[in-house]
Formats: sequence, structure tokens, C-alpha cells
Amino acid sequence: MSKKIDNYIEGLSTGAQHPMRRAIGSFFDYVKKDPENYFIEDYEMLETTDPVKALKYRRAIEENVVSWVKSMIKSNKLKVSSIKQYYGNLKRLLEKFDINIKSSLHDDILKLIGRENKDVYDKPLKFDELQQILYCTSSKRYRAFYSICATSGIRPIELIKTELKNIDFDSTPTKIKIPGVIAKNGRSRITFITPEATEILKEYLEVREDDFERARKERYRVLRKEDKAKGVSVPPYNKELLFGGMAEITFYRYWSNLLEKSGFNQKHDNNYIYHFYVLRKTFATVFSGSNLDNIDFKTQQLLGHQTSVTTQSYVNFDEDTLKEVYLANMHRLYIFRARTSEEQDETIEALKKQHKKQMQQVDEKFNEMNIKLEMFQSDWWEKQRQPQPIQLIQVPVDVERPELGFNEEILIKGPAPSNEELYKQWQQLKEMQKYVDEYGLKEGMNIYRIALRKKFLDKKKQGN
Repeated sequence: MSKKIDNYIEGLSTGAQHPMRRAIGSFFDYVKKDPENYFIEDYEMLETTDPVKALKYRRAIEENVVSWVKSMIKSNKLKVSSIKQYYGNLKRLLEKFDINIKSSLHDDILKLIGRENKDVYDKPLKFDELQQILYCTSSKRYRAFYSICATSGIRPIELIKTELKNIDFDSTPTKIKIPGVIAKNGRSRITFITPEATEILKEYLEVREDDFERARKERYRVLRKEDKAKGVSVPPYNKELLFGGMAEITFYRYWSNLLEKSGFNQKHDNNYIYHFYVLRKTFATVFSGSNLDNIDFKTQQLLGHQTSVTTQSYVNFDEDTLKEVYLANMHRLYIFRARTSEEQDETIEALKKQHKKQMQQVDEKFNEMNIKLEMFQSDWWEKQRQPQPIQLIQVPVDVERPELGFNEEILIKGPAPSNEELYKQWQQLKEMQKYVDEYGLKEGMNIYRIALRKKFLDKKKQGN
């Protein structure tokens, strides 16, 4: 490769150098050209001095790129994601030499590469699933970032570049201003976040400066030893930006880790189905579940899309209209709270009142039973304190044959039982005495209890 290309590759991070070399090597192997002489030294100057030659030069490179991409697709040796990576790396190299592929041609190349099973590959989350994913982190920074993306439709890169002053907490709901300089389509717009996301964001803002310092120390810790030896330092984060200007890849990688932890790590073509950028699709899918007129166009404006260009050229909703639409559909966007409509809220409130009334009735009955129990216990203890008369009672020989008379006398404390109860107690005492005389006190009582249990079970079987 040429010295200029080698210098460019060496300036990349260690992880990016190998994929870049593979992509460039594949391209020059296909076009069979010498990298040393392929690029013109000063293309911008050529455009000024000889625009016709510059146009031919540019078109020749573009034709080579398209042919190269088609050859990779036709060979069927690389995955779709790999072809995209090869093309993306070559595009960055061309930009280094002032060759910017036209956006229309870029879109055509991406369509040419295509994406298999698009409906499976790229799938919006349900908010219940998003809740499970966010439960896997205690980081207030990442919870705030992903919650804002999911409830506002803002692009991750736009949120990274958003300044703290563009968050309007005085608005209801909280408003985010997205200036044209950071918007993808160059048009400024506004969007909103739910009260729930606002609370999560405020919790993050309380620890933001400490979080910046921890992140800076962590970045310094992972620096290479040779960089530390050279005295390389990590610059402080920009406090004017909401998330300090942290790199998008930081949030991308952390999201991938959360997918692994939460179990939502299904992949297609080596890419996560619920990848980082699916949060915008989640917002669009959940928010557009409304039957309001023109909701699709209003959602487009919140998202900052330029689709349906003809319609958007005539339609432009003001802030009050967008706020009204957001408030009407905000109940769909809660992550940790229950997602309910106003009618459901009223029903829930009525059920709460009914439940409260029922609980009051239960408490009243419980108190009433406590009072009765206390009175009963008081009467019982009062009776126990009274002196009980000791009586001499004769036990009948047979309850059913009183003419046989009585066989023994026993002393009873308290009121005298009926003849039936007395006879039953006497029989039990006699049977117990028999076991005690034969086996001794302890063993005899155990055997007696077993015999009683057996009689009880036999009686129960006969009754059934």
C-alpha cells in the first residue's frame, strides 16, 4: 500500500486497523490497481483547474466501488454485515482523499447490499422488555440516556450533542430543544419526555459531575502504558453537554452488555435484534398506536424524519399541537410505572376507593370481634377465680341400664357432669389405668394415646 494510506491506517485505533486493511486490500485486489498511484494528490485543486477531468476521475472511482460491492455480493462468501463493514471502511478512506460519495449513490449501494429478514433483524422492544433490560443496571447515567431515547424518539447522537440548557424542565411535559446544527436533517425541532423519564434524568443530574470524574479516571486507567509514559492525559468532560460529550460507542457497548445480562441477546447475521438504535423504533411503534388524526405526521416531526416529503412540505405542527399529542399518548411511554389511559386511571381510582372502603369494614368487624373475645376471656377468668365445689359422684355401671346401680364413687371439682359424660370419662380412665398397670406410666400412656388414635380413625372410616 502507499505511504499515505499506511499513515492513515496507523492513525486509527488498534481495533480499527485490521478491518480497514482487509477492506482496502480487497478493493485494490479487485480493481487490480496500484494503491500508490490510484489517488490524485490534490483532488480539490483538480476540480478547480480541470473540472471535466475531476468528474471523470470521480465517476471512475464510483464505478469501481459499485462493481467491487456487486462482486462481493455475487461471490456469496461474506455476510451482509461484513460487506457493509468493507464498504464503510473504503468510504472513509475515500473521504480522506477528498472523494465524497454522493448521498444518492450511497443509498443505492446500501439498497444493493440489502438486509436479510429485515422484520426479524430489527425489532422494536415492548416497554415491559425495556423495563427488564434497564433493571440490569444501577448506573443513573445509562438509565437516563436510554429512558430519554425511548420516550422522546431523539437520535442517540443528537442526545449526546444536546446541551443542558436545551432541557426545559419548566415545560409540562419536559421539553427537549434539538437545534438544527446537531439534527441529522439540519432542521431544528422539539420533543418531550415523560415525567418518569424526567425523574430519572434529575436523579442523574444530581450525580453528574461525580460521574464525569469517575468516567475520566476509568478512561485514564485503560490507557496503554506507552501513552501514559508519554504523559498523555484524558481531558475533562464538557459540562455544557448533558452527557459531557461521551462517545456514542460507549452507550452502544453498554447497551450490548445489558442485552447479554437481561437475556435479550438474540442475534441475526451476527447483529442484535434489539440493537442500540431500536430505541427510536420502540418510541415510534408505541407512540403511533393512537387513533388521533394525522398522528403519523406528528410522530414524524417528533422523530425528525424527512419521509413523506410532499406531506411535510405542507404540514408543520406548532409546539402546542405537538405537546397536546404527546400528553394524549404519554401514558403509553412509561417504563417502570403502569401504562394506563385516563379512563383506566379513573377506573383504578374508583377501585382503590372501593378497596379502601372494604378494608375499613373489615377493620370494624375485626375490632368488634376483638371486643367480644376480650369480654369472653374476662368472663371465663372470672368463673375460674370463683371457688369450685367438690362433689362426690357415683359412676353408673351402665348408662343405658340405670337399674344396675352404681359401682364406684369419684371426687369431681366444679359442676357435676351428666351421666353420659361421666360414664365416658370413667371408661377412658379405666382403659388408661389398664395400660399403665401393664407397661408402666410412660410407656402405658404412649400406648394408650396410640389406641385412642386408632379408635378415632376407625370411627371416622365407618362414618364415611
